[in-house]
Amino acid sequence: MQYNCWAPPLKNRKELTLSLVRRIVRLPADRIVSPRGDPAMPLFLLAVALIVISLALFCCWPALRKPSLDRWPPISEDEFIRRCPPGVNRERALKVRQIVAKQLGVDYDRVYPEQRFVEDLGAD
Repeated sequence: MQYNCWAPPLKNRKELTLSLVRRIVRLPADRIVSPRGDPAMPLFLLAVALIVISLALFCCWPALRKPSLDRWPPISEDEFIRRCPPGVNRERALKVRQIVAKQLGVDYDRVYPEQRFVEDLGAD
């Protein structure tokens, strides 16, 4: 069986690996050698570790920074005013609630008077 394709002559495995590593990393790859003598192994393990860490941070970072609003079910405006200290101006309190919800990207119904900005609402 014959194949009608042309391929450059293959080098031995070590030379091929060294040339690829030099092109990708631009380091003197002959100085970076694992105990078994395979120069690509340390770089490969480093690349895999960096990819895994990056994916973990990319997937988990928003969940780590955003507080859970499960503790804060939606409440009405009347309930919000009842939770405020006595003598609070209704219009002013609801305006502050609206501004906080808009600026922090939280649902208006989930803003409580007793919430803390950083711990409960996720402000930076």
